Amino acid sequence: MEMESYKSKLQSDVDYFYAGFIAVVATVSGLGNTLLLTTLLRRFSTLKAPELLYINLSLCDLVAVICMYPLCIVSALNHGWMGGKWTCTYYGLIGCMHAGAHIMTLTFLAVVRCIISFNAYRPRKFLTRKKVFNIVLLIWMHAGLWALMPLWGWGKYGPEVHGLSCSLAWGELCEAGGLSFIFSSFATMLIIPAVVIVTCYTCIAVRLHLQYKSMESRRRMSRRLQVVRRVVLIAVLMSAGFLTAWLPYATVSFWLIFNPTSTLHPVISLLPSLFAKSSAAYNPIIISIMCLRFRSDVKQLLADICSGGKADVALAERPNVSIRESSAPAATELPVTSC
Repeated sequence: MEMESYKSKLQSDVDYFYAGFIAVVATVSGLGNTLLLTTLLRRFSTLKAPELLYINLSLCDLVAVICMYPLCIVSALNHGWMGGKWTCTYYGLIGCMHAGAHIMTLTFLAVVRCIISFNAYRPRKFLTRKKVFNIVLLIWMHAGLWALMPLWGWGKYGPEVHGLSCSLAWGELCEAGGLSFIFSSFATMLIIPAVVIVTCYTCIAVRLHLQYKSMESRRRMSRRLQVVRRVVLIAVLMSAGFLTAWLPYATVSFWLIFNPTSTLHPVISLLPSLFAKSSAAYNPIIISIMCLRFRSDVKQLLADICSGGKADVALAERPNVSIRESSAPAATELPVTSC
């Protein structure tokens, strides 16, 4: 009976579609995040402290691409989950850690933006590289702790309804201990981060609006706002994309918790899962569209590869920002400032 839960509940053509979809997401995310990570690391010595959070976001997505998605693709082509209980537990643990680290990185990024917005002339004194490294370490410790809880008896990993992926065993967590884990994890890894993200970006929007009203030179302010708005917009889109992608999955999961004996159609359970997995490809797409500096760095990287890396020194010596003369100190301290 247990092995039946690891078999696909979908038609074979849907299994192939699932494998193809995950392959496309993995390819886009893998290439995009590798390019983003490479361009950031190539100018690592000149990065501002908050930009290290972008590196962590790329690492989070690459964890999913390397450690999770290949197993999904193979299982879909096999019309059933490969490896049984052990690989299911592994997949659920990595997935929980990936999602937790990603949303907490977005949360700290929102907090950092808010702090910089209200400390425009002294952000370097407040936020150093060492502090950001400690934040990243704290993020992964927090995500790892919650991911390990089901292995210690609080919660449980299991196959999803469609049989081609694994996560928390939502239908088996309706007892008191399972409910306490679900509500605690949802509060600390979804609800509270979402509230913090919305609050921080609302404060930034109000701050920018007040600055705009108080400036005497509208032309000067518009130049500064053009930079700051785009930088903030990138982070807002990243956060909104991730939360939107995971909201349907969270909704279906909660429904399964309180309706464990219901016969949820496998296709209905598959769609939120696909939507959530696609979130790994959002960040590089958003940055490639919104950030001119990233596109320029990618072109430079490809040129270096074609020329054997002769232009690496030129890139390293290239200034990280180019708007100091615009008298916009807040913008110069924000990540991806030359977008």
